[in-house]
Amino acid sequence: MRALGFFLVVLTLGVAGCGGGSSSEGKIVAAFYPLAWATQEVAAPSSGVVDLTPPGAEPHDVELYAEVRTYQGMIMERLEEYPGTEEILADSLSECIARYEKFVGTPYRDSEYDVVALAPTGELWLDRQQRVSMCGVTSTDGSKLEGSVRGASG
Repeated sequence: MRALGFFLVVLTLGVAGCGGGSSSEGKIVAAFYPLAWATQEVAAPSSGVVDLTPPGAEPHDVELYAEVRTYQGMIMERLEEYPGTEEILADSLSECIARYEKFVGTPYRDSEYDVVALAPTGELWLDRQQRVSMCGVTSTDGSKLEGSVRGASG
């Protein structure tokens, strides 16, 4: 609860500092990625959220590299029921692996990194019509990634 209070205070200060008719009008500035992401989730779509921390600048567990349409492309757009996490993850993971080499610079089978797929939950699928999964790179030993793995050929 304390973290939520801090988030709301920071968000309020960020929004309050955006007025005045300058070129930053409508912009919300966040100091680091998790705050930027959370702000994008609650801010109006017309609000521009600016993350002051460059991608990969801080140690991180996963680096996102692609969005993929889940559940066999266009078939999923017509689904009214949630097909299940396992089914979506299996479908998404194959597409994530297919896009891996272009991002990292080496085939997945020869890489020192691992691939993860982050699938929408049943609530996101049904209530918000979220049909996109995210692909990410992680270390195989659980250590933090330092910098970006884009083009790392690892």
